[in-house]
Amino acid sequence: MRCCAHILNLIVGDGIEEVKTSVASIRNAIRHVKSSPSRLQQFKLCANQEKISCTKTVCLDVCTRWNSTFLMLQSALEFQKAFERLADLDSNFQFSLKDGPPTDEDWDRAKVLCRFLERFYISTKKLSGSLYITANVYFHEVYAIEVFLMQGVRSDNPCLRDMASKMKEKYDKYWGKIERANIMVLVAVVLDPRYKLKYLEFCYSKIHAIDDVARLIERVKDVMDRLLRHYQSIEVAPDGPDVPSTQFNQPIHQSGSQLITGDCFEFQLQHEYRKQLEEEENVQYGSELDRYLLERVEKDSGEFKILYWWKVNGSRFPLLSQLARDVLAIPVSTVASESAFSSGGRVLDQFCSSLTPKLVESLICTKDWLRSSSTPIEIDEILEELDDDDVESGVTGDGALSD
Repeated sequence: MRCCAHILNLIVGDGIEEVKTSVASIRNAIRHVKSSPSRLQQFKLCANQEKISCTKTVCLDVCTRWNSTFLMLQSALEFQKAFERLADLDSNFQFSLKDGPPTDEDWDRAKVLCRFLERFYISTKKLSGSLYITANVYFHEVYAIEVFLMQGVRSDNPCLRDMASKMKEKYDKYWGKIERANIMVLVAVVLDPRYKLKYLEFCYSKIHAIDDVARLIERVKDVMDRLLRHYQSIEVAPDGPDVPSTQFNQPIHQSGSQLITGDCFEFQLQHEYRKQLEEEENVQYGSELDRYLLERVEKDSGEFKILYWWKVNGSRFPLLSQLARDVLAIPVSTVASESAFSSGGRVLDQFCSSLTPKLVESLICTKDWLRSSSTPIEIDEILEELDDDDVESGVTGDGALSD
């Protein structure tokens, strides 16, 4: 599966390219204001005269990180009237003809771009998270972006329409065609008890043909049936003493010359009993997947813990719970958090590229270990304790044993 954060960056890049001159003019205006304390003081005076109550301050962006460009434009729009007043008072508030002081058109384009970047900013933050599962979030964010872009394409605002069309073209290249949808991501939505299969049908029917949606729903259900048959074929024996797996595939009275005694006999008997109950239940109520889909969807309480839900309901849906744990563990973003908003090229210097595989593995494992800790790690206290232990054991500062 392609990294979603990388695709979002490509889509955003096309949108920013459409209004890059307007962004550059606002960037130059902010750079002029922050170039000296006297100019900044004059700018604050203009903001007070315009009765701007915003407590934020204007900030410059990092050109290769579009989230900082979004934050820069967001703060600058709050002070639009202050910049306009400063242009009237300050004769030095002039730049090159190409990227001069922002005009009304530049401010209008910045407002349109901010609307787009805010949507992508929220989605990127959700999809690039590392302390929670993201597989079941992927569809919702990608679908919201598609609806947002389609609304922009139909807009009467020419700037909004042109930008949305450019971004929608890149979106369709990766995610637009329903027949190329990633089925495992859709399976993750079905395995979310708050939505299930009908939610996919409901969402897709709003933007795609009904026949295409029906075929997609059949594909999703077929894949889930095949996955459950696979899980059933590799189902392990219940916890207990080691018993050859072949013993669980034949009745007790047909176990041949091999004698089964003690706890092994009890576990085999329980296994056969549970298997018979499952077969009778499947005949009466349908497959495990059918029973799951027929139940009511869970209410979204705001802090719904999907893995905990599957743990609690694992006894009712043993195969689906195993499938859910595996599918929901699929990462939809494979880049580091600091690279999720990067719109520049990825450069690998001679030092990073010369890391040995063992050192790379150590760095990754250490990062995961630090992130998974539920309690803060006090590095200074640990180092002090280690120093005290060294003193008590008689080790000197240079590593040699003292007398």
